[in-house]
Amino acid sequence: MTLLIFHGNAGHRGHRLEWLRSLRGLGLGVLIIDYRGYGGSEGTPTETGLYLDGEAALKWLEGRNAGKIVYFGESLGCAVAMEMALRQSSSRMVLQSGFLSAASVASKVYPFLPVASS
Repeated sequence: MTLLIFHGNAGHRGHRLEWLRSLRGLGLGVLIIDYRGYGGSEGTPTETGLYLDGEAALKWLEGRNAGKIVYFGESLGCAVAMEMALRQSSSRMVLQSGFLSAASVASKVYPFLPVASS
């Protein structure tokens, strides 16, 4: 079994090394990517770009003997994990600290803006 981890907006994969060591210690395969514009990756992050990065990671794993793939989304990565599940179903998915909508996040982060969340 391999966890395909889509991290949140804060930081990059290097900020999650201790977490990754713990998961590997459980005997799990782990692949975590930095989206374009994060960590050492070139480019600028966009919604479409995040999904393309997710697809590229999934395609890379499928070319190896990764076993069952579990989509693991953290915060922003929950959206990427869910989109990957829509594009290529997986029998397993973990969503950690997800959000209901961009508007709900914006209303909390930017309370002074006229953003309505429902």
